[in-house]
Order: sequence, then C-alpha cells, then structure tokens
Amino acid sequence: MTRRAVPTAFLLFAAALFVVGPAEASRTTDARSSLASSSSRELASLELSPLEPADSASISSRFGFAEDLSLLDVEACPCGFELFGGVGTKRCALTYARNNPLKYVDPDGRLTFLVFHGRGYTATELKGTTAGNDVGRSFQLLAQKRKAEIEKSKSFNSKKDKVLVLSAGKADEFIKGMNAKYASGDIKGVDVFSHAYPGGLNLGEGAVGDPSKRFELSDLANLTPQLAPGARMGLFGCNTGVGSPSIAQALSDRLGIPVTGAPSTTRLKGAGDDLAIVPDHGDWVTFGQTP
Repeated sequence: MTRRAVPTAFLLFAAALFVVGPAEASRTTDARSSLASSSSRELASLELSPLEPADSASISSRFGFAEDLSLLDVEACPCGFELFGGVGTKRCALTYARNNPLKYVDPDGRLTFLVFHGRGYTATELKGTTAGNDVGRSFQLLAQKRKAEIEKSKSFNSKKDKVLVLSAGKADEFIKGMNAKYASGDIKGVDVFSHAYPGGLNLGEGAVGDPSKRFELSDLANLTPQLAPGARMGLFGCNTGVGSPSIAQALSDRLGIPVTGAPSTTRLKGAGDDLAIVPDHGDWVTFGQTP
C-alpha cells in the first residue's frame, strides 16, 4: 500500500484552528454571557405579574404546599435558569408558579355548587300537619329545583362540576357544609332555602327560641369557605335583606362575594314544578361589599 504525504497546506490550516479556537471560544462565551446579562436586566424591569405578592414564598397553595419550590429558585438551583442569573431576586419573572400562585386558580376547572335547605317549621307541633305548614318539605323541593336549574345553565360543565343539595337544621351544620373541602372543586355558588329574620337564618325545626338552629351575625367569623373566583350567594328566606346590617350584607362583607336577599317577608307560590319563593313586597336585592 502506497502512503501519501499529508499536504503542507492542510497541516498549516489545522494548526491555525488549534491556535485560534480557544480565543474564539472565549470571545463567543463572553458574548453569550453579555447577552444573558443584558436579557436579565431587561426581564427584571418588566412588570409581568398581575398579583405581585410581596413574598411569594409565604403563599401556600390550595394543595397545602408552599410555592417556594427550589427548582424555581435561581440562587438555590441555577442549573437550567442561567438566563436569569444576576437578576437579584429569587422570583423568576417568567415561571407560572411564581407569578400565578396556585392558591388563586383552579388547575382542573372543577367547581362545586351548594344548595342548602333548612329543616325548619314554625314549631315542632306543626310538622307535617298540613301541606301549608310543611315548609321544611317545600324548602327541600325548592333546593332540588334550584339544583336542576344550575345543571341546565350554560356555565355548568356536567363533566367537571357538581351540585350538592345539603340539609342544614342547625347553625353548625350550615357552617360545616360551607367550610368543607369538596373533591368536586372550589365553591362557585351557594343558595339557602330556609326561614330567616332580620340579621339571621332560622334553619331548624323545633322551638322558635332554640338558639342552635339560628345562624346569626356572631357566627360569621366561623365561616372560612374555599370560594372560586366569581362566586355568589342567594338567601331565599324572609327578611334576609333587612337589618343593619342584614344577614345578606354581613355575609357579603365576610365572604367578599355578592349575596342576594329578600327586602321583606316571603311566601311560597305555585306547586310542583312551578313552586317558587317570592318576596311579599319588592324584589330580591343583591348586596355587595360595604365600601
């Protein structure tokens, strides 16, 4: 086999690459570092977060873990986030969890609608004696009718959302139902069909003076429901919009949502599918938070 000599020109070209390569690589690295530093300064000046929490690490998500995820911390774990090195903050301006804490969103889109009905009668001895006095049964029918209305509404997703009809005869039952964490998602709507009076709900059967069945202004502090954005509430009972404040106004202030109440006593109207509850005077009033 005949060996051929390597051309001199090729050897000189290879030598030139060997000598020039490191210098060029250094200049390229410097250029990239400069670009990354410049980009970091520009990104740091952008106001991309609508929430801008003062300390995002202190915000806990709806899943019960803190948002201070080490993988998103450029100082604790810079690998993969070199572009943001030197920004001077632990909050990465373009990461989902930092700018949109999970506490404020419903990741899977599921929603829960609660419809409560009281078990109340004017007095125990009137329970079921006549159809007219059996208002506990009427509250239950109205709750079932409301459930059907919600399920037929355009905003209801039958594949993800759920309507729950709950019986509440005492204040603590109502509070427990409001504060429960539901697998079907955060609470989007609450409707209550029960007796009521200026400043409170009269949920249960039994003697009129039984304090355990009354949900009053003093019980508001016990409510800590997990509400979805745009949640609302309706109180369908006598005088729920009457008082200073009314129970509707007080609940709106406590929960930060619009609450509808009656400006007067109410009455049952119709029967069967046409059964309804209406104010004796005026129309339903929706209360917002007190300025």
